[in-house]
Amino acid sequence: MRKFKFSLLNKAIAATLLILLPIIITFGVSYWNNRKLLEKHLLEDLTIVSDGFESQAYQFIEMTKRRAVDFATDASVISVLKSGQKSSPALSAHLLKNKLPIDKQIHAIAVISADGKLVASTGQMLHAADFSSSPVFLSPEHAPGIVELRHGANGGPELAAFAPVKGPDNEFIGIVANFILLSELEHVFTGEIAKELGAITAGAGPRQTLDAYIVNRDGLMLTGSRFIKDGALKQKVSTKPVAACLEHKQEITGFYEDYRGTEVAGASMCMPAFGWTLLVEIDAEEALYPVTAMGRNALAGAAAVALLICVLLFIFFKTIITQLRDISSAALRISKGDYGALVPVKS
Repeated sequence: MRKFKFSLLNKAIAATLLILLPIIITFGVSYWNNRKLLEKHLLEDLTIVSDGFESQAYQFIEMTKRRAVDFATDASVISVLKSGQKSSPALSAHLLKNKLPIDKQIHAIAVISADGKLVASTGQMLHAADFSSSPVFLSPEHAPGIVELRHGANGGPELAAFAPVKGPDNEFIGIVANFILLSELEHVFTGEIAKELGAITAGAGPRQTLDAYIVNRDGLMLTGSRFIKDGALKQKVSTKPVAACLEHKQEITGFYEDYRGTEVAGASMCMPAFGWTLLVEIDAEEALYPVTAMGRNALAGAAAVALLICVLLFIFFKTIITQLRDISSAALRISKGDYGALVPVKS
């Protein structure tokens, strides 16, 4: 059987490669494992943040409904609706003076009769309005609620919180509806509400692309985002988490493309009572910057080690292998009868 013979140089190169191979594998495996660990912690953090935003959104909704319930128990409102008046300027003045200033998030109030006719209001655009076919008037006698309106009291997208008004015999006699700009719900995510309540700092913090917004049951953005301020009920969002919420009531955490076509790390929360999907997202490029930096550092470290080994191989070649080759060459010449062969002494 023929035996393969390798020169000393080839053996040295093979040994160097055998040394470099496990180093490269170790760096690669370490980088991959650290990347997966950081991604796991990132998605866990986004889930915590989205859960916090969901709690704040529910608190906001609950407070707006409670305010409507409070107004629905006002004696003047009950008296006017019980009397069957078609219109009450006195009640409108009462709402404007004594009710509207209580909550600055509310920009208009309407009192509606049991047949859906406007009886009193604080908004000029509401005068003579018919609410019998409005979402505000759908089954109002059952419980207080909140609905989104494409055209609210100011003509633009709004939320309407409503509560039934009951007479002395607990009979349904009408509803009270409070109109709230969608920007007020958006302030829950931007931190403006927290600042109004006294917080020194609030918002996304140092993250440049962290975004939180709500998408409604029609797949339209309900609150503005960091990148689209006027997207309420205009911007279509057909992303994986929205489809999962609307179709399966499933909450998603992971990496996917957002409505801009940009890869993001995100977490979703489903709000099935309203058909809403709450999303908290951050661009993958920013989120994975520590991983990218770690990869660059690992690559630089691996390159430095490889370069050092190559330098050592070069030094070994110049100081050892070259001299051994000279000796081998002289021995070969002597074996052929050239007894004058010389090998210079270098060390």
